[in-house]
Amino acid sequence: MKKWWALAATVAVLTGCGDGEDASESDNEVDVEETEEPTEEPTDTTVNEDTEDTEEVVEEEPDEDAEADNQEEDVQFVLQISDEAAGLSTETDEILGLLDDLMAESGTEEIGEEGEVRAQYSGLFLTDEQTVLYGVFILSNRSEEAMTNISMDLSVAADDLVLFEETQVYLDQEHFGVLEPNTAMPVYVEIDIAQLDTIEEISNNREEITYVDNIVFDSPDENPAPRDPEGHIPGYRPEYMTMMAEGQDGTSQPEGNVPELEFVLPAYLEDEELSMGMIHVQDILDLAAAGSIENDISIYWTGVAEQQGSEENFEGVFLLMNRTGSDFKNIEFGFTLEDENGNVVFEDQTITLPEDEFGVLRDGTMMPVYVSVPDEGEAAFMGIIEQYGAIYRFESWNAEED
Repeated sequence: MKKWWALAATVAVLTGCGDGEDASESDNEVDVEETEEPTEEPTDTTVNEDTEDTEEVVEEEPDEDAEADNQEEDVQFVLQISDEAAGLSTETDEILGLLDDLMAESGTEEIGEEGEVRAQYSGLFLTDEQTVLYGVFILSNRSEEAMTNISMDLSVAADDLVLFEETQVYLDQEHFGVLEPNTAMPVYVEIDIAQLDTIEEISNNREEITYVDNIVFDSPDENPAPRDPEGHIPGYRPEYMTMMAEGQDGTSQPEGNVPELEFVLPAYLEDEELSMGMIHVQDILDLAAAGSIENDISIYWTGVAEQQGSEENFEGVFLLMNRTGSDFKNIEFGFTLEDENGNVVFEDQTITLPEDEFGVLRDGTMMPVYVSVPDEGEAAFMGIIEQYGAIYRFESWNAEED
């Protein structure tokens, strides 16, 4: 089952991205060479030999073609294959949308450095404030070589703060793609959750320096096999990492005939702006409908969890689906949720959906239901989000027919 984090993304003011000196090394067959700064050509002069004290300086007209050649090409922001496979885009995902805006507002000279590959911290990070923390970086290629199967060492520090040092990151062709010349891609680096305060301070101050060393890559023209270097971590989005662990593909479609169920928001959400979590829910409606039961009420775990504030409990988002032939209101049901190892999130918890807030669950529709996770079940719930499957069931059902 596809799972999504609705993480608390902390956004700093994106005034720029600090980067340090490159100490890049490449053991592959195609080397990236640092482009030398162009030297200034001497101005041609002609001396009038008939006058000893006077020199006539004849300046050459500027070469418009040469100036055009020297103009820097804009750096384009492109997504990883893993972003697209997870169903993310700049339109539907807050982080990717912010990165796209940052790239659009920044001049080419602010992104990386001519002739080099650079990694820059974006000021954004993903966290659930419990166990998961990922820093979001921009990896830019302003060399003349296309690159894939990229491995590198990353370090981030600011004054007396060190976020991490020489973390080895690997980005293979199958999941990351190809970093073409004059493009930049997001890279997600997993960080120890103990560094949450440090990354918050760095993101607020934006005085960090990002170092990238020991870059090794392959040329995509040679159709290379992944190298999977030992000791490296993948630089992909956490949602995608969960999907990979479960053998899922965000682009997969349910097999067989899928019943047509209309997605309807509860009454209290009809006039509200959709959250990022609810947008992700709409990506899996067909998968949910495929699991519905004819002539019955069924419920489906979407994999989405939302938290309204750091002090609030998590809420899991489920889809309640009606194929009974009848409409229901003032619904109340008992519900149990546990992980596949039997760890209980909650047992026979009463869920109440009054008509004035929830509306009517009509036949042939599906509605999202937010279920609060109690403190004692949070650890088991986070296990479901991160790696384990969810097991859930109705314990009771009471409702009025409309």
